[in-house]
Amino acid sequence: MRLGEIKNILDKYLTPEHIIALEIENNRNYGNQYVVIKNYNKLIFIENFVAEQGLIVQGREVFLNATKPNNPNSSEAIMQTGVVNQISQYINALNQFVRIYYLTLNTMVKPQDPQLLNIKLPDRDNFSIKDMEKLMKKLHVILNGISDAIDIAASFDIVGVDSGSKWIEIKVNVGPECATKLFGIIMGILSIGIGTFELREHYYQSEEAKLSYEIIDKEYKKQISFDDHVIRMVDKKRDTDIETLLKKTDIKKPDAKNKMDTIVAHIVDALHDGVEFHPSLNPPEYIKEESGEIHIDYDKLHEIEAKTQKPKQITEDKSESDAGKK
Repeated sequence: MRLGEIKNILDKYLTPEHIIALEIENNRNYGNQYVVIKNYNKLIFIENFVAEQGLIVQGREVFLNATKPNNPNSSEAIMQTGVVNQISQYINALNQFVRIYYLTLNTMVKPQDPQLLNIKLPDRDNFSIKDMEKLMKKLHVILNGISDAIDIAASFDIVGVDSGSKWIEIKVNVGPECATKLFGIIMGILSIGIGTFELREHYYQSEEAKLSYEIIDKEYKKQISFDDHVIRMVDKKRDTDIETLLKKTDIKKPDAKNKMDTIVAHIVDALHDGVEFHPSLNPPEYIKEESGEIHIDYDKLHEIEAKTQKPKQITEDKSESDAGKK
């Protein structure tokens, strides 16, 4: 995991003071013998996460034994006061190192440009120079294909190919008035590609797929096998998602849909080869990544897009007004 990813997780789970919170609530129903830990699942996650980074202090065994009986995914946990006191002592001791670790990490991590795409190369030993060349060509086909499909001229800089890292970065170069729309569409198409890939990998095994095939017309079954039926279902979902993307981004170019179909196919091929696509570690506020899935808030995208275009409109109106005075 890259340092920027670690910092993003810490930013999400630590307090503004860069420490682990232990939120305790006394409940009259339990008297003085029990208290409620209000952020139990978050506490368990972040304690384990910092331990994976090497932050382990004396008392962790007591903490693990104390929390073992409870479901780690529960948002709350009712525990004996004495046990919670032990947990509190451990977290307080751990926080002395967590804050120092975060501040040190913060000096080492350089913020990424929001309109940047992170690519993780296949994690296999036999990924050769020829494989890299093929991937570079495929990335250019994908990115230039998106640019062409929506009629927004742009160029793309690929950085880090020769660094020996498993990660490379792609910077999108486009005018400010089109930047938000183009990057949103790029991430939207990548999201569709990732969703299509995951659906192809797992839909065959799902009960939903089996049930959808069971209830269809018998004559249809004679013509279409279960595998072909699943492929049709996945393709239909892809087509619907692309049409939704084009509608939400107001793309009306006649051949945009067909071009996007081809682009998604290239994305799926890259994913099948072990490539991963991720947004910037400091993404625009309309983009979020959760558990490998990319989510686009198109309403927020339009708000930002309108702001970037507004100054231009004002300038144009002023120019017209000045021309009228002459």
